[in-house]
Amino acid sequence: MTSTIVRMSKFGSMGRFGNQLFQYAYCRQMARRWHSRLELPDWLGRELFALPAHPLSAVALPVLEEQAEHQHPRDYRLGFDADVQNCDVRGWFQYHTSVWKPYRSQWLEWFDLKNLDVIQQLQPLTDRLLNARPRPTVIGLHLRRGDYGRGIFYVTPVTWYRTWLEENWDRFVNPLLVIATESPELVAEFARWNPITPQSCGVQLRAVPHTAYNYLARDLRQREPWQLDFFPDFWALTLANVVLMPNSTFSFAAAMLGSPRECWRSSLPAGKFVPVDPWNDFPLQNTKAEDYAHLPGIQLTHNPYWK
Repeated sequence: MTSTIVRMSKFGSMGRFGNQLFQYAYCRQMARRWHSRLELPDWLGRELFALPAHPLSAVALPVLEEQAEHQHPRDYRLGFDADVQNCDVRGWFQYHTSVWKPYRSQWLEWFDLKNLDVIQQLQPLTDRLLNARPRPTVIGLHLRRGDYGRGIFYVTPVTWYRTWLEENWDRFVNPLLVIATESPELVAEFARWNPITPQSCGVQLRAVPHTAYNYLARDLRQREPWQLDFFPDFWALTLANVVLMPNSTFSFAAAMLGSPRECWRSSLPAGKFVPVDPWNDFPLQNTKAEDYAHLPGIQLTHNPYWK
């Protein structure tokens, strides 16, 4: 029986799915590092990935929060050598992924989809992306909207995606565009490339919320299936040969768990997509929409999600 505890009592309430993967991986690794008992609230990943439960005990523990160091505000360092025994840690743990790379095998083990019901639900999408003949080059495009439009969570304009496709489409053999988005009305903007989505492949989205998941308040009010059941989009991105992503841990983590030949992320300084290595970069950029006001379409003055 272990004599110490590694706990994150705020796990599940600090961000959503992409953030939770980093937080779970850090806490799980640190519990292993210190031979400690891991304690976490329940979360959606336990259902998807057949992970063990780590129930919270009543033992009172001091809070240990990560602190930013260096020049990059997302490089929060408790670090993998920090003594977190008998602490309730809080943080994002979104280090430069070169620091995460030694733990890549754990990521692939822990976040391997094992829920047979979900695997069956996703089979039409999996068949379309992996089993079609001739085999397509899958280009996974993540169109992130929702609560974006300010700060580092800027809107990546549709025109940036379209420009990249116009310039690169012919490089690939049998290219197939799959779009992951919570804004399905935007799919029509890409009609020229005959895109598919999980829904168009026959994946039936859930009409009720997942349990143990931190939905945004507006999503729970609206109850739109593409807001409630986001995992088919995540799965599509993990299967893509090429990933186009905004500044989002959702698609960045999906690229980390897949094996894409190319990844491209929108860049405010460049005003377009630039290549990125998901295992050798920061999961999020720190550039802010307000500092690039000359770029059209990246900033919103109001958003119903902000209410």
